[in-house]
Amino acid sequence: MSLEIGQNGYYLVLSYKKLFKYQKEVRENLSFDARISYLHFILGLILVCLLTWTFVLFTTLIAGKALTFKHIN
Repeated sequence: MSLEIGQNGYYLVLSYKKLFKYQKEVRENLSFDARISYLHFILGLILVCLLTWTFVLFTTLIAGKALTFKHIN
């Protein structure tokens, strides 16, 4: 499971680098502003999911069991 988190983190970093490179090229070469701010939002959501996944992994490793939720009637 930690291998998957590392792989997803690696691709997230590559995605951020690619996005920042694209934004720099747009600023330097185009006269209009490309509307790609939603990509920052999507990558942010992916980051939140990745951090949650990492938290669950470490909690599971420390506690020795998976997190459970109590059903309240």
